[in-house]
Formats: sequence, structure tokens, C-alpha cells
Amino acid sequence: MNTSNIKSFRRLSKMKKEDLRDNITFQKSKGKVLSPDASIEYPLAVRGEGVYIIGGDGKPYLDGSSGAYVSNIGHAIPEIAEAIYEQCRKLEFTHRTQFITEPFLEMTEFLAEIAPGDLKAVYFTSSGSESNEAAIKVARRFHILSGNAEKHVMLSRWLSYHGNTLGAQSLSGITRLRDEDFPLLHDWPQVEPCYCFRCPFDKHYPDCNIQCAYDLEHKILKIGPKYVAAFFVEPIVGSSCPGAVPPPEYFKIIREICDKYNILLVADEVITSFGRIGKYFGVEHWKLIPDIITVGKGTSCGYSPLGAMIFSERIYQTLIDQSGQFGTGHTLNFNPLSIATDIAVQKYIRHHDLVNKANLLGDYLFSKLKELSQKHFIIGDLRGKGLLAGLEFVKQRNKMEPFPAEVAIGKKIAEAAMREGLVVYPSRNGYKNKTLDFLSVAPPLIITEQQIDELITKLDTAISKVQRSNITLQ
Repeated sequence: MNTSNIKSFRRLSKMKKEDLRDNITFQKSKGKVLSPDASIEYPLAVRGEGVYIIGGDGKPYLDGSSGAYVSNIGHAIPEIAEAIYEQCRKLEFTHRTQFITEPFLEMTEFLAEIAPGDLKAVYFTSSGSESNEAAIKVARRFHILSGNAEKHVMLSRWLSYHGNTLGAQSLSGITRLRDEDFPLLHDWPQVEPCYCFRCPFDKHYPDCNIQCAYDLEHKILKIGPKYVAAFFVEPIVGSSCPGAVPPPEYFKIIREICDKYNILLVADEVITSFGRIGKYFGVEHWKLIPDIITVGKGTSCGYSPLGAMIFSERIYQTLIDQSGQFGTGHTLNFNPLSIATDIAVQKYIRHHDLVNKANLLGDYLFSKLKELSQKHFIIGDLRGKGLLAGLEFVKQRNKMEPFPAEVAIGKKIAEAAMREGLVVYPSRNGYKNKTLDFLSVAPPLIITEQQIDELITKLDTAISKVQRSNITLQ
């Protein structure tokens, strides 16, 4: 590729330090940014190099969380840049109501090939939130066309996250988000989570009879089966309860419950798909065939906004036979530039065998994190699968007592890690009148064992410094 033709893509990374300082001054003096956290001074990022993000002062930051579980193949991969450039030269945009494109046809075939069971129909979106919004609408439309128009309630779980649009947020079991925007949200019920560390029923596996699964049936019967349309569930939970893994029997039970009451089972794979937990789709670990799979994040790994909803032949035929269309959507859905980018990303994942690599490196990562958790008493739980690990912090491990909310232990450790040159993803959630602090470790799938060692060393240093400097932790 002729680099002179893509100068606009690389201009910032080639700027001199003096120019960068001028650019920063311009940004600060002219524009007001609604920051995610006004208490944090964010460093400037100017370029990426594999698993690293390079700051404006040249400092490398190991991306230990793939941003927010997004950058699965790492940063600034030349093959992806070339694919983006080539598609830009051909055709950057068509509207879904006017044309189909070659990237659309190719990517649809690929997803139909790798998706489990009879999930062969594909609807492209621009994000995971949009994918879940589309799944809500498809579930509702499917039941209307099937003669079950009363089915409209969407179920999900506490300690879940399904997106930031109002429909997806209504599904999300994050108390803070629900409390802030409650007047705007659907008042859909939540099912108890799979959360063995703090079992909602004060039981222990395997003597618990998988009560977290049967709580779904309890909620369905309480609402009335004729009103429930779909159940949304993450195979492994992301930031709202990082790394929470269900018991082995869980998905078999909820599949049977959904079938019993004619309820669509929607697997939210926005985080867990395309290799993150060692399979193309996380549900493969449990041999689960859902009715709908939603994806985002790792679909195009941050190189272009893209998500998708993949659904069964049964749903597709009902929509087509009964109405002939599914008219909902957003302007940039199906755009050929993002889909061509995704094709290049998926080819890269296959060529470098990153799905299998996530399994092997996941074992190594968890062995190192286990050593770390044994060293630091504030790590109460370590959980996850593949290259998706969650740490939960506690003040007293034997009592599982969380820190007071004002301590903000996860945030402090993440900030300390940034100073060490490591990016990790802190989060917190409220549950059973407790504020829980978490940290996600989810590096790009291209990471090496040597780089995992570097990640662990930096995280170890960060935790140690926070423990030494905060008397409240004693």
C-alpha cells in the first residue's frame, strides 16, 4: 500500500512533540469534553503497536483489557489498515434499503458457517447495544406474527450489561444505571444471576440444585408465561460482574425452560464471541444453541464500528413468510466499509489461530493470576475463562466483606496500574445492598506469555502500592 495515499490515517502519529503540545493546548482551550470521569486526567494516545498503546510522551501502555474487551487482535495491524483503504477506494457507503454489497454477502456466509445450529440469518448493526435493541424488536415481531401478541416482556439477569441505549439499558442489571434513568426505562423484571462467589440463595455448588437457573422459571410463572417474549443472557458476564461463569448444567436447564414456555433465548455474545473465551461463540462451551446471538466489540475489534444479530431459520422464516420484511435499523447498518473491515479482522483471527490461542494463553494467564490472588488478601475471587478474567476485591477475604463505596478500590488500582504502564478495566455494581468492586483483565488475543508476565508484574506492583498507601485497606 502506498503510504502517501493514507497520510490522513497516520498524521497524528508522525507529529513532532512540539506539534502534539500545540494540539493538546488547542483541545483544552477550545473544546469542552463531557468526560467519563472528571477526576481523571487522561493521557494522550497517539498510536498503537500490537498489545501496546503509545502515549504522547512516548510511554508504552500494555493494553491489559483490550480497551473494553474490544481490541482482540491488537492495535494498528497493517493488514486491516490496507483492507480499510482498499474498500474506501471501492465504495464506502450504501444504504441497506437500496443495495446489497459484496462484503455483506461474504460476511453473511462466514457468520452462517460458524454460528451454531440453525442460526443462519444475519442482521448487521453498528454496535452491541444496537444488536440487542434489534433482538428486542425481532423477539416482539416474531411473537406477534406467530399469533402470540401478548408476549412483550423481556427478561434478563441482575449483574448483567446489555448496552447503553434505552432498550438495552432496560435489560441491564446494573442498579446505578437503572436508578438514574428509571423513568425512561422499561420496568422489565430481572432474574437472579449465576454468581457462585455470592450465591443469591446462600448455597454452594453442587448442592444448590442450580437454583439460579430455576429462578428463571419462577419469574416466568410469576409474570405469566403468555406475556414473556425472550430471555437475554451473557455466557460469561463482562464488566458488571467480570468473569462470572455459570455452573455446567445452567444453560441446559434454561434452554429447556425457554422451550417449555415458548420464550426466545438470546445469547448476548457482544464480549464473549470471536475467540475471547476460546471459542468462536461462548455458548459452544456448553453446547447451547440459542435462538438469537448478538455480537459487537470483537466483531471488528475496534477498527470500525460493527455488530450483528444472528438468528434462527425459524425466526427468519416467520418474519419473511408473514411480513416479508424487517424494517427497523439505523443509517450506518450494513455499511460496506465496516463489514469489509470485519472480513479482514476475521481472516486475521483465522490465519493466526487466535481462537485456540486464547484457550492456551488463558490457562497461562489464570495460573499467573491465581498466584497473584494468593499473594494479595484483597483479591476475594478470581474467575473467568479464556482471556477474560475478573477479579473481585474484598476487605476481609474470609467474610467476603466488600470495601466501603467511598474507598473505590478498583478505580485506585486501575489508576496505579496506568502509572505503571498497564491498562486494566475497573468497574463496580450494587447487589444485595452492597457496593462491589471489580477489575477486568482481558488482553488482546495476540498477547504472548512474556507479555502476560509483564502484565502480572505491573498489576502486582499497582496492587502493592495501593495497599501500602491506603490505611483503610488494613
